Amino acid sequence: MKSRAFICGLLLAGALLVRRMDASDGNPGREAYFKYCSSCHGVDGRGNGEAARTMRPKPSNLTQLAKQHGGTFPSAQVKDIIDGRKSVAAHGSATMPVWGQVFSREQAQEVPEAHSRSQIQLLVDYLRSIQTN
Repeated sequence: MKSRAFICGLLLAGALLVRRMDASDGNPGREAYFKYCSSCHGVDGRGNGEAARTMRPKPSNLTQLAKQHGGTFPSAQVKDIIDGRKSVAAHGSATMPVWGQVFSREQAQEVPEAHSRSQIQLLVDYLRSIQTN
């Protein structure tokens, strides 16, 4: 189990280095997605990231969330998955193995929405923007 986590960590680190330039378009949600999600869920959000081939179950296609929920993007459910309140088998425990501590620390901080959107909210907003029919 530890070796699998180590290998996933290495894959993630490599992917982040490659993705850093791809994500620098000034969209903070896209940048957060590339930083935290793209190594598993892929550049396009379809579940085909570099680490996906070693994962069971495979990462979700994040571009189909609205379609799977009757055409409405499930913002609250997505936020609960990202911050660890809702468990997803592919993420391991209730917190995502790599990013769970980052998101739980952020969730514990009280950051006024008027001054700064959280990484979690940036991710939710970005995922809403990549939905396809």
